Order: sequence, then C-alpha cells, then structure tokens
Amino acid sequence: MSAYSIHEAIEFGRGTERPFKCHVHDDSNASASVNVDLRVWVCYACGAAGTVDKADVVPDLDDLVRILSGEEPPRTYPEAWLEIFDASEPSPYWSRRYGEDVAAYYRCGTHPFNGMPTYPLRDDAGRVNGVVVRDDAGTPKYRYPYGSRTSATFFGDISPRPVVVLVEGAGDVMALHGGHDWAVLGCYGAGVHAPQVLILERLNPSVIVFAFDDDDAGRSAMLRSETLLGGLTQTLSYRWATIGGKDPGELPRGRAVQGLTEFLAANGH
Repeated sequence: MSAYSIHEAIEFGRGTERPFKCHVHDDSNASASVNVDLRVWVCYACGAAGTVDKADVVPDLDDLVRILSGEEPPRTYPEAWLEIFDASEPSPYWSRRYGEDVAAYYRCGTHPFNGMPTYPLRDDAGRVNGVVVRDDAGTPKYRYPYGSRTSATFFGDISPRPVVVLVEGAGDVMALHGGHDWAVLGCYGAGVHAPQVLILERLNPSVIVFAFDDDDAGRSAMLRSETLLGGLTQTLSYRWATIGGKDPGELPRGRAVQGLTEFLAANGH
C-alpha cells in the first residue's frame, strides 16, 4: 500500500491533529502529525518539525460552503488511509474477540492517539468514509465520523448472496464471519433503516434472516424491519437464546456460526 503523506492527511483527514508518515526519515508507521489550525507538523519518532502553507490547510471557500450546506457528499478516503490505524497490527481488541484473521479482514485497527479500537465505516460501494471508534468508558460507546450516515449503508460485505443475515452491529458481523453462502450485514442499530431497504432491493436475496439481539429492542426491530421490507422476499427470524446468548457477539468463537448454520439447514437453506 502507498504511504499516507502529510498532504493526504490534510486533504483526507479529520480533526485538528492528523497523523501521517514522516517524509524526513524512513517511516513505516504514522508517527508524525500535522495540526491544521496552527499549520505546523512534528514527527514524534525522529524529532523533525515544520510548517505548512495556509493554502494547503484551508479548503476553497466554495467547497466549504457545499460541505456545510449538505450539498457535498460525505468524504471518501483512499484505502491506504486505514494504515494509520492498522499498519502495525490488526486491532488487539477485536483480535481477542473474533480472531486476528477476522480483525485483519475487516481492517480493524487502533487509534494512534487515544489507543481505542477502530473499524472502518464504508459506504454501500465499499469506499472508506472514516473510522468508528469504540470507547468503553464513553457515552455513547461508539463514536462515528462527523456527518456520516450509517442509515444509508451496512457494516460487512455488501454483495449479492442468496441469503442475507441482518444483525445489529459490527461485532455481530465479525462473530458470524466465515466461508458460508450468506452475507452478514450490520444495520448500525436495532433494525433496518429506510435507505438500507434500497440496498437490499439491489442485492435481491431469496431469503432475509433477522438475527437481531434477543431482547425487547431486537424483537421490536424485527417487526419494524418486516414492515419496511414489505413483500420484498421471504423473511425468517432467529433467536440467539436458543443457543445460550443474547446476540452473536456475546457467544464463544464459532458458536454463533454453528447455530445459524443449523437454523438455515433446518429451514432448507
């Protein structure tokens, strides 16, 4: 993958402090950062520092007006931007929960400044719109990129499959990752949102399985989702309590996949 330069950090990054790979020494990680308010940069590895031209930092006024008015679509980042978070290793947090291979597959990483686990937020075309940060001590627990529309996309591989399994979050998707003939999609919340219905129509699956959390919110989400989908396709519901859990993300590794596989087989899929 290509290096993430200071100019790419300025163009694609968000926030005041934006990490990048130092251009002074042979930097394999994002060990430098640029402050776009002060227009200065520093490398914490080799000690190099400097300034950047104001024109490189301040966006064109017309572009800024379009972004603030909502006319500009959400930013997309080059895939190499995720190296800021996972260049050294996949996220240890997600690796412990679901395996390093799964964490690497979904490009789960670690925030270079606060050390919190991250995973990418992608649009329905697979382009990176930023990263979601998990903060166990915070409220809410998940921090989404500013201006992002999670209701218009899913977490997971958005590709045509005969069976689509809908779950609530990214962890649930990772718990069900495997080489099966089904697509697991996280709704970023309890239930399907109206813009996500358009994606499901495009995928045109033969079966949709609701596998939301087995609690009051999850059961309500299933009913709302069935109403939104109307007669799009056959729908089935799966309760995680049948194999000893509230949701797939809470189950031991492999148990969620086994339970869902048995359920689908019992229903002719």
